[in-house]
Amino acid sequence: MFKRWARGEYEVEITLQIREIGDRNPLKVVEWGSEFIPLDVFMKEAKEVSPSNPKRMAFKSKGLKMNLKIIKIEVLRRGDKSIDLRLIAEKE
Repeated sequence: MFKRWARGEYEVEITLQIREIGDRNPLKVVEWGSEFIPLDVFMKEAKEVSPSNPKRMAFKSKGLKMNLKIIKIEVLRRGDKSIDLRLIAEKE
């Protein structure tokens, strides 16, 4: 889901896949763009996102492509295989 608010902010709902990497001690990671971030590190970073500490993301949907500066991340649902997020962002 992708919404544009009147204030110039965007609301995006996405699902990130949780994967396990490694054989002996598998590490749970999420794919953010082209990089894999350990799940526990991602959850910590998500709590720290704010207008003064944004996270950046390139977003593509139905032919629309833009760079977003994420100012808030809200976890909607966290399962074993995926995590649903609501992102509040501004266009860069």
